[in-house]
Amino acid sequence: MNMIHLGVDLDDTIISTPKMSYLHPENNNRFNIKKSAQEYLSKLYNKGFKLHLITARDNIDEVLSITNKLENKMNITFTSVTLTYASEKGVYAKNKNCEYMIDDNPDFLMDCELNNVKPILLSAKKNKFRRLYPTWIICENWKEVYDILIDK
Repeated sequence: MNMIHLGVDLDDTIISTPKMSYLHPENNNRFNIKKSAQEYLSKLYNKGFKLHLITARDNIDEVLSITNKLENKMNITFTSVTLTYASEKGVYAKNKNCEYMIDDNPDFLMDCELNNVKPILLSAKKNKFRRLYPTWIICENWKEVYDILIDK
């Protein structure tokens, strides 16, 4: 398998954070790793995928602290960590040579195709988003993401 670079979002893609944590910065370092993300990102990493954390957050110290905890708990290493300051992520993913960008928020995936990055939207509303974004890969869970990427 050729080395495939993946852009991966942080909030609500890899981790769950307390509601309204953005309004209460003291909560921003409290999070839970999503079980399926932990299982399948680790599997992808162990199969040679290069993981690039691309987040809309804007506090590098906070993100690096979370990243360090994720890497230790998941036994993975992110190739890079990028903050987009709440802008679309396709251009950032392209700059990291990512073939795919995985996110739970379609707003951050809007420029992916313009940058030759394949968007993967993680959403339980699969049918709704399939109609809205027929060229995107839409997955309900990390197992689906894994299965699609392993078949490539």
